[in-house]
Amino acid sequence: MPGLSGIANKIKKTMMTTSNAIPSAKVKTKSERKFSFVWLVPVLAAIIGGAVAWQTYAEQGPLIEIEFDAGSGIEAGKTQVKYKDIVIGLVEEVGLTEDYQRVIAKARINRELAKFLGDTTEFWIVRARIDGTSISGLSTILSGAFIEMNWAEEASNQLREFKALDRPPLTPPGTPGKRIILVSDRGGSLNVGSPVYFKQLKAGRIESRRLSDDAQEVIFDAFIEAPFHNFIKEGVKFWNVSGIDVTANSDGLKVHMESLETLLGGGVAFESIDKSLSGPVQEEKPRFDLYQSRDDAEESLFIAKDNDRFRFIAEFNGSISGLKPDAPIEWEGIRLGSVIDVVYQPSIDPDIDDRVYAVLQLQPARIGMPDDLSEDEVRESMTALVARGLRVQLAAGNILTGSKKINLVDKPDAPPAEIDFDATPYPSLPTVDSDLEAIAQNVETLIKNLSELPLDDLVITATNLLKDADTLVSNPDLNKVPSELVVSLRSISALTKNLDAASGDFPQLIQELLALSNSAENMLRGFSPDSEMYVELSATVRDLKSASYSLSELMQRLESNPNALIFGR
Repeated sequence: MPGLSGIANKIKKTMMTTSNAIPSAKVKTKSERKFSFVWLVPVLAAIIGGAVAWQTYAEQGPLIEIEFDAGSGIEAGKTQVKYKDIVIGLVEEVGLTEDYQRVIAKARINRELAKFLGDTTEFWIVRARIDGTSISGLSTILSGAFIEMNWAEEASNQLREFKALDRPPLTPPGTPGKRIILVSDRGGSLNVGSPVYFKQLKAGRIESRRLSDDAQEVIFDAFIEAPFHNFIKEGVKFWNVSGIDVTANSDGLKVHMESLETLLGGGVAFESIDKSLSGPVQEEKPRFDLYQSRDDAEESLFIAKDNDRFRFIAEFNGSISGLKPDAPIEWEGIRLGSVIDVVYQPSIDPDIDDRVYAVLQLQPARIGMPDDLSEDEVRESMTALVARGLRVQLAAGNILTGSKKINLVDKPDAPPAEIDFDATPYPSLPTVDSDLEAIAQNVETLIKNLSELPLDDLVITATNLLKDADTLVSNPDLNKVPSELVVSLRSISALTKNLDAASGDFPQLIQELLALSNSAENMLRGFSPDSEMYVELSATVRDLKSASYSLSELMQRLESNPNALIFGR
């Protein structure tokens, strides 16, 4: 079909002609796109923010947990952690433990102090406190409570969990000195914070007190500051100086007080009493007994050396009321020991008397005698002393309290006696009656003799006579009443007879009074002239002698002039 072929060719030519006549668009491409600095702003902001966040995280300190008994005064975001009044941290969170029994405060501590968070680090709450004689934390009334941190040394093993102290420590960690333990049978007036003195200089304080596990002792933890801790040696003794010590002796009344602080809150003193022990204490935290007084501390030096070789008994026939354990044993006013026990031993056998004896512990070291004598040497020495007249005598110790003591007296004229080494539980020393018992017997005899005198009849007769004489003298009609004169004369005659009868007993009474005064004078020789007993007995002797002289003079006057009782001549 040529026609169609021709048409197609014409169309093709026309299109080619048209394409050549119309210009075509050309697309230009760039080889690289230019960078826009606008995109750097968010990138740089992100980098800077990350760096700041990292720096902040890196510079912030560790977060620690502190456990408290209660959360009073602790607030998240407000309560500060301080060291020497410098803020070193802040509490960020406050919560409870898993058992809901205690409070946990999470605090952020400055990074520079992280190296001190170790075993020696301590935390406690500082608030206003009144404890014993001290007042602390008054500044927190306005500023609020804060947590105090302290440490002794740089931590070798860093910790992040701590348990706070119940109260501020009395001695900051790292304070030079020495910690000791004091043990007593009672707490007394000693409290936490009570001072410890050395030669009346404040050397430390009591840090805590508690009861022992068996509830038999009271244990005190004390800290002795430097340089006083250098005086803590083997021979040191501690004693209680609380309150006021009142002593009455021949010099008068003495009142001693360590300080005003010990009067209010108690206190302890220590010194090296045993000079034979001066070596240093090896224990890191040594333990010492706490005595109730300095006398008890000194007494302990001898008690520690007690042994059975110097232990005896003394049996008494009469009452030993007032004699108690710890009563002194004295010789010429010098203490030689103590009474260990007072025993009453009833007898089952009716033919054997009951035993009443005191156990005596002699301490020869008090007078310089060696305490390492053998048993045979002790027996030989005591036997010789008894042979020369050494006896045990019960004596009055204190008139006010009625206490008694044991005296070792020399009685060269006493009947011969020996030590009963077969006695139980210890050898028995011979005894003599006390001077007080002798006086009591003499007084009893005197009272008995006085009671036998017809004093009642004598007094009645004298009274009637005086009445009659008064009536006679006051009557103006004396000459008109001869009958009344006769009655008066009869009364005088009766009085004279009674006085004559009574005068027969006066010599015996006078002799007994003189004997009693002589016995009292002998007893005075065993007492110190400065003692109260000596003064009272001296007055008694003077009264007895005065009474005997007065009776003697009265008897002589009545014998020579029986009517002297009436007319005074």
